[in-house]
Amino acid sequence: TNALVPPPGSAAAGPTTAGLPLALWNLQAPHGGPAVTATRCADAACGRVETIALWRGAGDPRFIDASLSPDDGALIVAFSAPELHVLRCVDDARGTRWAMACSDSVIDAQSNAYGSAYPSIAFHLTARAAAPLIAYHARDADGAGGVLRVVACADATCRAAPPPLEARTHGYEVGSYPHIVLDPIDGTPTVAYLNASAGDSGVRHSGAMTLRCADSACAAWEGAGDTTADGGAAGGPFPRVVDDAGVQVGSF
Repeated sequence: TNALVPPPGSAAAGPTTAGLPLALWNLQAPHGGPAVTATRCADAACGRVETIALWRGAGDPRFIDASLSPDDGALIVAFSAPELHVLRCVDDARGTRWAMACSDSVIDAQSNAYGSAYPSIAFHLTARAAAPLIAYHARDADGAGGVLRVVACADATCRAAPPPLEARTHGYEVGSYPHIVLDPIDGTPTVAYLNASAGDSGVRHSGAMTLRCADSACAAWEGAGDTTADGGAAGGPFPRVVDDAGVQVGSF
């Protein structure tokens, strides 16, 4: 069968509630300003496609990730504009043409001043429903580096969320390109990410790291006495260092 091939930089989101392939990307609309758009196949053979705007705003949307809610198949979209936005979109069947109705929640408004990037979506169970769990990178307030943040939305729309959990090491770019996955046994999240720093000669050094959350809502890092991972500082957990083959080779 024909598959919709997303353009570079897009985030493939799998089927919509109509069961048709879907792709997402950011688009500079000629007269409507920046937008997050969705394009789906109009039929099972993907003989033609349909494109709609899910979000328009003053910011420039970037770093899009998307997933489907395990509860009802709603499309969950996270992106930077530059603060972190979370959309929850469902098919809108009121008209004859394809449309989606979306709620928009701004998570971690503080990241607006410094920028957020590279969101990665998973889900955790609340008392009522599966809610988004998002790992992302945010610039540090003093400009000396960046931090890894994880936020566990309190509900399915992400309109309520506690302050994000951070992992930081001063002078480092912590948390670039994060990817969050859940333990298949107990649902505990683990975040893989890139940690980079400037060496003595000005050459950047980087390594792949993983941090495991202490619980399914990632209220703290596993092994930490507080909610900040500080590269082995007192009370902080020790991120694992992995090589390109994904094998643990040490820690710091």
